[in-house]
Amino acid sequence: MIKLSLFKANRWAQNDFDPIKKERTRMSTHKFNAGKYLIAFNLILFGYVLGHCSAAFAQDFNVEGQASNEVNSPADATPLNQVDQGWLSDYDTYIQNQIATFYPDLLDLNHKRMRTICARWQHLSYEDRAGFWSALLSSISYFESNYFRNTIYIEPSHHRDLLTGMYIRSEGLLQLSYGDTYSYGYPFDDVSWEKDQELAREDYRSGNQRGNLDRTILSAYGNLNLGLWIIEKNLDKHSKESLENAMAHYWSTMNKRKNVFPKLFMMLKSKAPYCYTQFRD
Repeated sequence: MIKLSLFKANRWAQNDFDPIKKERTRMSTHKFNAGKYLIAFNLILFGYVLGHCSAAFAQDFNVEGQASNEVNSPADATPLNQVDQGWLSDYDTYIQNQIATFYPDLLDLNHKRMRTICARWQHLSYEDRAGFWSALLSSISYFESNYFRNTIYIEPSHHRDLLTGMYIRSEGLLQLSYGDTYSYGYPFDDVSWEKDQELAREDYRSGNQRGNLDRTILSAYGNLNLGLWIIEKNLDKHSKESLENAMAHYWSTMNKRKNVFPKLFMMLKSKAPYCYTQFRD
């Protein structure tokens, strides 16, 4: 017993069998293990939260991206209400919404450029300025296509369209061409030769002056949106010219030297009287 006690005392002195140290070591081990488990648990929890947040962010991003695509692709949000012949108030609403979203510069033109076409431009609210644009496009459409959105007209110059490779055809409410999407760098797909070419070739072969209404260029909304894009590009290119002169580079109906312009101007004045008189009728 004495030898054993001495042995234990000797080992305790060497800290090999010190019960106090052993207990401390055991507790430290438990604490260390507990710490490992706690760290592992926190890592798992952090990974879960991060994954959940990432998924949520990705979902939000996708939703925003989808919304952005809808905004940047007018065809996706195109109203379905359109007629074969005529002008709807839905067209006016669409034009005004497109201008507010994609073409706001059209609302801030220098009043000197508008002196003839809208004498009171500088005094108009943005709402009335947007109304002016829908009235102008409506007036142009009347004299270009008589509001037949499926009108096809072969240009007498017999120049070749840059996309179709065939004679240039002016089509739809505003009498536009597929080649315009290329030459004006049109970024949207609501007018697309790629989508239309099969139906378009059938129309062209038949020689009909009324095209298949399933073609994108004959959609009232795609045609009007492309028209707005062309207007903005011509106003930028011919920045020192009045609005009517800048637009006359594309539409002959806007040429003041043509007999049709006074008639178009009279229609515009009836549709947007606030451009010329202080008070609305």
